[in-house]
Amino acid sequence: MNSRQYAKLAHVARKLGISFPKREELQSGRQQEKIGAPIQLPSQWKALKKVGGAALACVALLATLFQFWPDVSVEPYASRDQHSPFAQLFSVENTNYYSIYDVQPLCLIEKASDISRNSYKGIQTEDTSQSVAILERRAKTTATCNIGGNATFSNIVISIPVLYHIPLGITRCKAVRFEGVITTSRDYLWAYKGSGACPDSVYRK
Repeated sequence: MNSRQYAKLAHVARKLGISFPKREELQSGRQQEKIGAPIQLPSQWKALKKVGGAALACVALLATLFQFWPDVSVEPYASRDQHSPFAQLFSVENTNYYSIYDVQPLCLIEKASDISRNSYKGIQTEDTSQSVAILERRAKTTATCNIGGNATFSNIVISIPVLYHIPLGITRCKAVRFEGVITTSRDYLWAYKGSGACPDSVYRK
């Protein structure tokens, strides 16, 4: 509205006895209409935003815990005699982001039988010479599982428990199970059979 139009409207309003706003007030009111009130999100959206933020925080926390959760890996890597199942060497690797301490591999014969039909079950052996005071990150040590003798065995299932300490002196143990498989050339191969249970005795050491 220009000044002439405003003057005419104001003149008519005075004749009719009507209070007419000042020009500055009219312009101020139009500007507020153009700007409008700020957009208000519904309360449901605000609640959803809070829940989403909390969920992302939980996922981040779980990812961090998983990354630093204590663990070691146990794998067969070489044999001193392919025809003897207990000549197998197993590698124990520290897969953590920190060093572990007092690492002691054990050997547990879950079950085995020889050609004389002698059965072996629940035999646990420990070679203290394989103990490692400190195993750095990504470092490896060797574990063996040997009950002695030169008999021919079959139906063998063993477990390699690894006892160790993480920082703050917390005791941890992981056991990995393997099954002995005899090939046509009478060689022994070890097949992974998943995680096993650590003997209760290792936590009393």
